[in-house]
Amino acid sequence: MPAPVRPRLAIALLLAALLPYGCSKETPVAPSRDGGASALSDGTRLAQDLAAPVDPRGGPRASLRNIWPNDDGREWMYRIDRRDWSAPPIRTYPTAAEVPSIPSFDDVAALLGNHPIGTDPVATSGGYRLKFNGTKTTLSGVTGQNLEASVFDLGAGSARLRTDAAKVTETPGFIRALVRARPDLREKILTRWPDATRLQSAPSSSGAAEVYMPLFLFGYVFEKTREYIGSYGDLNLDLSWKYLEANLQPGSEFSMQLVPDLADNVFLHVRVLREVTAETALGRLPRAIQVLYLVDYGVNEETDGYGNPTGFSRAFGYGAITYAPRVGPVASYERTFVGVGEPLHPGYGDQTISIVATAAGRTQSPPAP
Repeated sequence: MPAPVRPRLAIALLLAALLPYGCSKETPVAPSRDGGASALSDGTRLAQDLAAPVDPRGGPRASLRNIWPNDDGREWMYRIDRRDWSAPPIRTYPTAAEVPSIPSFDDVAALLGNHPIGTDPVATSGGYRLKFNGTKTTLSGVTGQNLEASVFDLGAGSARLRTDAAKVTETPGFIRALVRARPDLREKILTRWPDATRLQSAPSSSGAAEVYMPLFLFGYVFEKTREYIGSYGDLNLDLSWKYLEANLQPGSEFSMQLVPDLADNVFLHVRVLREVTAETALGRLPRAIQVLYLVDYGVNEETDGYGNPTGFSRAFGYGAITYAPRVGPVASYERTFVGVGEPLHPGYGDQTISIVATAAGRTQSPPAP
């Protein structure tokens, strides 16, 4: 039986993960209560405050109540490992009717860990932090818990962060992905988010990899109820993203339409894949669940520089988040901009996100209404 992870051991694990890459001042992507505190001192404090590990004999089964603790002040620190590579353009088809559907859940689940990548991969790394910090109101007027998100540099030779990171708070990660996958929606998107095109998640012109805000594990206005865990956005008063529903049994599924104000064919599909024992820097976390996320960006009408139609294409993105009871999200993987058709397109990059430390908040988790 493995011994529980003690705070001193947690500090050692954190230092081992971060020290090889050095430490530099944090570059915020969302408002930060802590201002310019260094990543290393933050990480050491997090490790010192590490909550008691899950009972290695089993622990509780996953439930919506325990799968993502949301007490104010609770925070998580992660390491992001990103790869960018060269890949051919996404295939186009003469008519919209000829564009294939996105792969099934089973096919996408089989891609996890087995999907070939493109050529000339460039790897980089960075740090990522999530923290509940009071409340926040969306531009559309919804108030909920403020789940702050920030990406920070681990030091020389690691992450290459955007110099205009402050603008990222104004352009959600999904919108930056959408404007690349759906150029036909560009004008609608720019009306609401003028910086969306400049900040889209495209390969750097310098050829160097960059670390971006994760697509499937992100911050903003968070809500947890007895029926779901989700997030609100700026387009309307409806839930804009749903992480989980109450049924967490393997095989359970749900879907929701995304950005209905912009398009009618962009969807999120979610399936609980399996129960696993998560191997993490915090130790072995039993009865974790792995959840698959599949975003269908819909059929895009391609045009030339004069606005003349040149064909139709379709891209999707997929990933998986592992959640551990009483700990929250502990790992994530995402593959972006995969084109449909045969042979299957490799996409243009991926990110692997691994937890390094976590700390409990100052209050009890708000009860579900």
